Amino acid sequence: MDARTMIPRWKEAREHFEALIDLENKAQEAGLRELTSRDSELAEIVRDLIRLDRASEQELPGSLGFEAEGASDRRVVGRFHLRHRMATGRLSSVWAAARSDGAFEQEVAIKLIDVEAMARDLGCEPREAVGHERRLLARVDSPHVVRLLDAGELDGETEWLALERLEGESIGDHCKRRKLDIEGRVRLVVDVCRGVEACHSAGVLHLDIAPTNVIVTRGGAVRIIDLGAGAPLRSTASEGSDRGGCSGRARARTQRQGSEESATCGRVGRGRAVRDAQGRAAKNGDGLRAAPRLGAMAAR
Repeated sequence: MDARTMIPRWKEAREHFEALIDLENKAQEAGLRELTSRDSELAEIVRDLIRLDRASEQELPGSLGFEAEGASDRRVVGRFHLRHRMATGRLSSVWAAARSDGAFEQEVAIKLIDVEAMARDLGCEPREAVGHERRLLARVDSPHVVRLLDAGELDGETEWLALERLEGESIGDHCKRRKLDIEGRVRLVVDVCRGVEACHSAGVLHLDIAPTNVIVTRGGAVRIIDLGAGAPLRSTASEGSDRGGCSGRARARTQRQGSEESATCGRVGRGRAVRDAQGRAAKNGDGLRAAPRLGAMAAR
């Protein structure tokens, strides 16, 4: 199976997986048998996804509760039940989830944060790390930053965030797969800068702007994610409590990286991104032709 056919097949398999994953075992098996009769290769991909999902459940925190008797055997966080794992990082894992209280239908991404790991990364006590990322996210209101929908704590070791669910890919993968020209790439960079600007206006430093922390949705929208390494913009006495009382080492890191982020993500950063893009494209002449348009985009 080559790359051109793999992506459509993967999307089709994911749709079937989403439809089957929350069914009772008997209904799930019946659905898989029916799919096998129509497309055995696709059915095997879906079976593999279900097996991986079941294995990943073993990694969930032990404090998670189950739904009421008679309901699907899926674990529940707050008002949401977890469906399958989407990603795993050093400090957290992200799960596709859906609202479980019946009030209305809502698909979200649940981020489960290892509080002790977060505390080590921030340089503070675990109790001081609780609520760190959700407080920062709650400050920011921007179409270019992932939205916080709900949050809570499972125990002293795990915190959860309910975030808008983004269907897309990292900005780097998006540019490569779409084979975007320089102008298309810079348009995305400008939206990233708008998101960073919104963070700064809300008094928040991201401190970890990287291609893996910028998602381009299927509709082409740019979203900055993962403020776990972030911090308040100014180290004042009032904001020290918002940071969670972190150590001097962490505050020094915040001040140093904050200065770097401010310098590279404002107008100067936009201009630098444009110049870099033009320089790479100049080898084949694209940068010279695009220069007037890119300069106007960077100035906006």
